[in-house]
Amino acid sequence: MAPLHLHQPPQLKSTTSLATSLCIIPHKFVRKYEEKLLERVLLKTPGGAAWAVDVVRRKNKVSLGNGWPQFATFYSISFYP
Repeated sequence: MAPLHLHQPPQLKSTTSLATSLCIIPHKFVRKYEEKLLERVLLKTPGGAAWAVDVVRRKNKVSLGNGWPQFATFYSISFYP
């Protein structure tokens, strides 16, 4: 799995709580990196840790699925609408 290097990560949207839901990837980002978005991606932290997260495609939306809740919980990522 080749890493996708980004200088600025996309702004992600959540359906509810980030730690318990799918994390929707913005359409503009998906269009730009569509060929590189495989079934599984690695989220790399500044400290060098890598987390495998599934990419879920449903209808016209792409989101982060299995592995995302663990990542969001571990790093205390929260979403405030």
